[in-house]
Amino acid sequence: VNHSEAIDFIEVGDKVLIDNALLELEVIDKEDDFVVLKALGDGKIQNNKTINVPGVDLKLDFISEADKNDIAFAARNACDYLALSFVNNRFDVIAARKIIKEAGGDARIISKIESRMGIENIDEIIKASDGIMVARGDLGVEVPMEKLPMLQKSIIRKCREKGKFAIVATEMLASMYENPRPSRAEVSDVANAVLDGTDCVMLSGETTIGKYPVQSVEIMSKVCKYVESTIDYTKHVSYKGIIGVSDTIAKLVVDAVEYSDIKLIVTTTMTGFTARKISNLRPNAIILACCPSSHIAEKVVLNFGVKPIITDIYEDTDEMIESAREIAKSEFNLDDGDLIVVTGGFPLGKARRTNYLRIVEI
Repeated sequence: VNHSEAIDFIEVGDKVLIDNALLELEVIDKEDDFVVLKALGDGKIQNNKTINVPGVDLKLDFISEADKNDIAFAARNACDYLALSFVNNRFDVIAARKIIKEAGGDARIISKIESRMGIENIDEIIKASDGIMVARGDLGVEVPMEKLPMLQKSIIRKCREKGKFAIVATEMLASMYENPRPSRAEVSDVANAVLDGTDCVMLSGETTIGKYPVQSVEIMSKVCKYVESTIDYTKHVSYKGIIGVSDTIAKLVVDAVEYSDIKLIVTTTMTGFTARKISNLRPNAIILACCPSSHIAEKVVLNFGVKPIITDIYEDTDEMIESAREIAKSEFNLDDGDLIVVTGGFPLGKARRTNYLRIVEI
């Protein structure tokens, strides 16, 4: 195993689960530098699979020396997102963010919630992170499986309240490892994640070792698009976290979409800030984020409803509005007379908050 020191905290009688609990073993003997395990069922142990010891704190360092080097390498090479496994508290996130900053990067941090401690400290982890992944494989081993669905819903709700994006992952279409079509239960699982309000759903083994990777993506996309088309998101929005000018304008944008038949939201952004604010309120319209570079565009691609596009840096609002009209026609097939809402912070690159909103006729 990667962390041989974990043996110090394992005792006779402990259960050891391998590969998301596909194989269960029991510790029947322990010596100074090894333990003897008895398999409690049939199974095949493969390389590089997870090992869990439920209920036991193995007291491992969150970031090893190898991890530090990997994080720094990713940061130096303009990594957009960094997913941290088994985040237990905000200090884990802070430590990783420090390494990223020292390496000259600005990667957004996704904290994977996979442990009891992560659940206990979920509020502080969400606050310290840019996004949260509900990693149901290991989490479903660490906590009773019957609690997992409600934990998923709770974590997504908390992310929405704090303005952070949420990802639901693990075994979403697991039967497609071997089969060309998913089970009906899996389709319902994907649909319910969308109904819960997640920003993203993620495939893993289905597209890495599964036999039908392309079909898996196509089916998941098809389910998501249909379910989203049935939802009136204005009935699911919470304005609990509305504070300040930027939040107020984001709410006004959503209200404009609801009451003025707005076809498209156009925002200019140097950081992705405005697009993320609006996304969190789930407007019933696509958010077109006009970004000056692909690096900034990648910073909003995981937020719900945001479609980034690379554009020039606009000198003034008139130039931006004219460009928004052209993009709305060419990219979204809008017609003369259709309405769009244009918002952002001006002057670009200098404004410290979202401060502009205008409804424009095509």
